[in-house]
Amino acid sequence: MPQGKRFYHLGPANPVTRVEMIPTMTAGGATGERCVMCGLPASQFGSMTVSLCASPYCRSRHAALPKSQLCGACSRPLEVSQWAGGHCGSSACREEVLVRRPLEAARKAYAALTATVPGRRRRSAAQRGIPREDRDSYRLAILPVNTDRSSRLPQARRDAFEAHLRSNITKARAQLAAGEVPTPPTLPERLPSDARSDAEFEAERQLLGAGCAACRGQCCQLGGNHAFNEVNTMMLYLERFPTHDDETIVSRYLSYLAPRTLSRGCVYQEAGGCSLPRDLRSDVCNRFYCTKIRVLRNQFAAGEPVRAYFLHESDGRLVGDRFVEIPVVKE
Repeated sequence: MPQGKRFYHLGPANPVTRVEMIPTMTAGGATGERCVMCGLPASQFGSMTVSLCASPYCRSRHAALPKSQLCGACSRPLEVSQWAGGHCGSSACREEVLVRRPLEAARKAYAALTATVPGRRRRSAAQRGIPREDRDSYRLAILPVNTDRSSRLPQARRDAFEAHLRSNITKARAQLAAGEVPTPPTLPERLPSDARSDAEFEAERQLLGAGCAACRGQCCQLGGNHAFNEVNTMMLYLERFPTHDDETIVSRYLSYLAPRTLSRGCVYQEAGGCSLPRDLRSDVCNRFYCTKIRVLRNQFAAGEPVRAYFLHESDGRLVGDRFVEIPVVKE
């Protein structure tokens, strides 16, 4: 046998045929990779990203496989149990297929979506008679939209919330009796370098609230039957109203439950917003802003009008829009 060459059988389908294999080498030496079809040393063929040997048989078999039966990252043939996942199971391929590529696809889709927003804002502003010189002063914000419809609040959901509330009241009384101190409410974040007046900052807060209202509380859906009510929420309540007994507290909270709420939302989530007064809500409800609302925060310099152009995103499309301006009340 000539030095530097090896001969292999293709397999039982053709036991007498011999295929000459070129030693697997790169500029730095052997690659150490194996053919994904037969397991023999792979050969380097230009820009190919999948490891295959020099056998035409292996290459044709691999080329005949549908993409759904190949790993989405390394193109290795998949076991039947791996078809649904789309990857071979290695940590690198799993991260590539399930994390990196979806994130990159989402980033590109969102970039393409936002590229159309300035033109849409100009056209919509013109239709509404907004002066040309004012159009760019409306900060852009693409928000989700909650399309859930309202329905009658089932008694089972009311009962579940009441049980949760009573449990938190009991725990809150016990913790206060043990000398524990509730965590104070978190105030809206404000950078030390913020030169705006209190009135301007309050106007921005109202604008962010308008953004939440525009999306109809997509985040609030997670409130479910607990309404984000926590033990700390009730500890703060008992500090403010130490003479209220359990029945008074429960009766007060239940009185704000509306007959009709969004079917899949928080028990206090009506079609027009939250039915629970802000001073009775949990700290999470009062301070949380989604990422897209946070992007809008602190974009207004001192003396600038507090304006925003809200757009809704649904299934990768932009639907509906509105211009919102919050007047700054002079101090």
